[in-house]
Amino acid sequence: MYMINLRQIVAFIVNKHHFIARYVLVAACVMAIFLLYPRQQFNYDFDIGKPWNYKDLYAPLTFTVQKMPDSLKMEQQRIIDNFMPYYTRDSLLGQQAIAAFKQDYRNQYSAIKKNLLAVVKLTAADSVLFVQLGTTMLDSIYRRGLIDLSCDTTSNEAYQQLVARFSRINLLSQNNVSTTVSTSRFLTTVPQACQEYSVRLRNMPDDLKRLVCNHIHANIVCDTLNSRKFLAARLSEIATTAGRVQQNEEIIRRGVIVQEEHYRKLITLKNNYGGIDNRKNQYTITKYGIDIGYLLLTIIVLLAYLTFIHTFLTGIYYNLRKLAFLLIGIVIFLYLFRYISDVQSQTNANFSLYVMPFCVFPIIIRNFFGTFIAYFTHLVIVLLACYVVPLGYDFAFVQIVVGLVAIVLNEKTYYWSQFFVDTAIIFVVYILAYLGTTLIQQNSLASVELSTTAWLVVNCFLTLLTYPLISIFERVFGFVSDIKLAELSHLNNRLLRELSHKAPGTFWHSLQVATLSESAATEIGANALLAKVGALYHDIGKTVRPGYFIENQKTEINPHDDLPYIESAHIIKSHVTDGIAIARKEGLPAIIIDFIRTHHGTSRTEFFYQKYLKENPNGQQNEKLFRYQGPLPYSKETAIVMISDSVEAASHSLKNPTDDDINRLVDHIIDSKIYHQQFSNCNLSFKDLNTIRKVLKKQLHSFYHVRISYPDVGTR
Repeated sequence: MYMINLRQIVAFIVNKHHFIARYVLVAACVMAIFLLYPRQQFNYDFDIGKPWNYKDLYAPLTFTVQKMPDSLKMEQQRIIDNFMPYYTRDSLLGQQAIAAFKQDYRNQYSAIKKNLLAVVKLTAADSVLFVQLGTTMLDSIYRRGLIDLSCDTTSNEAYQQLVARFSRINLLSQNNVSTTVSTSRFLTTVPQACQEYSVRLRNMPDDLKRLVCNHIHANIVCDTLNSRKFLAARLSEIATTAGRVQQNEEIIRRGVIVQEEHYRKLITLKNNYGGIDNRKNQYTITKYGIDIGYLLLTIIVLLAYLTFIHTFLTGIYYNLRKLAFLLIGIVIFLYLFRYISDVQSQTNANFSLYVMPFCVFPIIIRNFFGTFIAYFTHLVIVLLACYVVPLGYDFAFVQIVVGLVAIVLNEKTYYWSQFFVDTAIIFVVYILAYLGTTLIQQNSLASVELSTTAWLVVNCFLTLLTYPLISIFERVFGFVSDIKLAELSHLNNRLLRELSHKAPGTFWHSLQVATLSESAATEIGANALLAKVGALYHDIGKTVRPGYFIENQKTEINPHDDLPYIESAHIIKSHVTDGIAIARKEGLPAIIIDFIRTHHGTSRTEFFYQKYLKENPNGQQNEKLFRYQGPLPYSKETAIVMISDSVEAASHSLKNPTDDDINRLVDHIIDSKIYHQQFSNCNLSFKDLNTIRKVLKKQLHSFYHVRISYPDVGTR
């Protein structure tokens, strides 16, 4: 049983070794970064009015000083005391009350008339007059306004405190425009309104007065929602900080009495670096809180990074060598940054951490793997670096902005001269970003440290090392950068010069294929430079026997006329294996060799195969002898070169082609590739293929457009 389990474990490790190695690598990087974080504790005993009995204390980082809770409460109470709530007037309530009064009067007329007849003689005219008096009284009350001073503030204790104190309110109009008014201008209670207005109407019977008073309600009511919202907004505007302490700034000296200003700074530091409770045998969760927090942040950042790579760059995710380069590169960069920080703090060296060239690694990555992964990697490095060496938002902002600019500038940088220009621009952006953040903090040009500017010059000088580092990493890891591709695209490259001399027809064919491939790759968002270079070298194997390929035949004599069809097919197919051998001998990158290997996929040498079948009707069993060995294209770029190669070669068979001829040719070749499943291993979509069709048709139309015929010019 033990042996079976052991065998299963071994089998699992063998079958899943890439999977295991990938996650072991990630776990190792997480722990390596985790060990970099500072573990600071703040176990000092202090209070206002007591002397500081410890050594001189300097700020370990730049931080903002938090206000004391009592101070915040006082500011909140001051806002609450001066706050005026918001009220609205119900403009329809008066009309509704008058209508209800008239209806009730009619409903109760008999009872009212009976009661009044016992006292006075009631005529119809008196009845009408009493209704008018009641209507007038209600109209006057509602015009003036009856305010309801009570509000539903059960969910807001602070608001409950202000209700009894305010003497002025904000009255909102129908357009939500507020006007500040005194509460004294309004009636405040129903009894007050009845008493004040019934005195004016002395002749109105008491029954009618009571009926009128029953229809008096508050029409100036508290807008609780807006009141709470505006009060909360005012309270949220209270600044929770009281100043800023710069890194290495003195906080307090030994023996100095702790004042309120010292106390605020010390409490802020303690809250940031709190840990073990100083009371005996009492420990809080913050003993391990810092470690747990750092570990969680590291896992989250790297998990997001890996998710991005897995989603958008699966080729990197499943290539352990490339993934290891990215992760280990991040770790090494962070260790270098921590080392420089430790040297600065331990030796009190007079240099700035701006000397660290944060742009180097993202520029290298952009040249190897593209722009998007460079952006994300740079962001990950800056985020983690600002926890490894706490330097605040300003430092992170400057580094992120400069890194993004550097990546954009190096999008098309292939030469040393352009790299110098880009580095100068990076320096200017560094200066402007540093100047901007310093002015925001200090509000004075005098606070700008010229020494920091000098260190930024050193930073940019170190950034120039990117160029040789790219070359080193190419050789060590086997990557191919855009700089290398640009070098290979030069037509004076030895292999291309040899191709132009030995096989000039193939050379011009390769140039045309390169043009078509570059245009198509650009349109579908593939790597245009890679497609171009792959196309330039895809047929270098034809230099071995150039005369056997029709584009290099200068006479009508065809050496294939004297050869069996199978042998001719073998010679044609051998240009792939010959090209691979030449490319390896000359040290071409593996990614370029893949274009040589895949540009025919598993297609047939159709011309010789059909000729063979005419002479051998039952010769289908030898079909493999006429078929390329492959493999199939595995990327958009290799598939584009396969299509462009076939289209360009076939276009020469057209005599005076029209637009329709070219369109049919391109559609036939692409449809034939799809039918024979030549794109089954690459990620070309039908949308991409339709775009490629349009590009190739447009390019071929320009190649074969009709030119005007110039008349002969006779001699005078």
